[in-house]
Amino acid sequence: MPLNDFFDKFRISSEKEDLQTVITNIDNGVVFRGTNLWVLIFAIFVASLGLNVNSTALNIGAMLISPLMGPIMGIGLGMGINDIVLLRKAIYNFAIASGVALGLLSAIVDNVPLVAASQGMYDLSVYPTDHPFWEFLALTTGTGGSAIIIGSAAGVAVMGIEQIDFMWYLKKISWLALVGFAAGILVFLLQQQLAG
Repeated sequence: MPLNDFFDKFRISSEKEDLQTVITNIDNGVVFRGTNLWVLIFAIFVASLGLNVNSTALNIGAMLISPLMGPIMGIGLGMGINDIVLLRKAIYNFAIASGVALGLLSAIVDNVPLVAASQGMYDLSVYPTDHPFWEFLALTTGTGGSAIIIGSAAGVAVMGIEQIDFMWYLKKISWLALVGFAAGILVFLLQQQLAG
């Protein structure tokens, strides 16, 4: 019948993926390593460019390529199937990725308004005052702002007082700041695992 053929085009049951495959794929996408980590770095740069040129399209593009969707889907799936282990892993990785993203963003946007905005984004019932997330955020935004000299008001002031050229700083100091940024994150995460 032509009517049945027409409705067959809208049936999605033949395309249904195996439930265990879906759970495994989401579970693997929660942790940041390899491709997810590089996509996060490039999404941060796209978002930074969008903020600097006041471009809504670039900001939306950064959201579309953001690998934060892995932990977000993990949180949703963990809640949906009542998997506490997946839920905790997803929340932990979301907090890490958010802190790293905000830290690198603080190289372009001053860290004081950035941290103030993040205090409004993250609920104190999920991350209480003494939660390690706030320590991690302070670490990443404080050190990430040093990657580019214009990342903080102090850096801009030093440029004027010491006559430091932006390109000189970028060539000679930025890579050291990024190494320190990465080392600080690794040490913090190691401390959390050992104290854990």
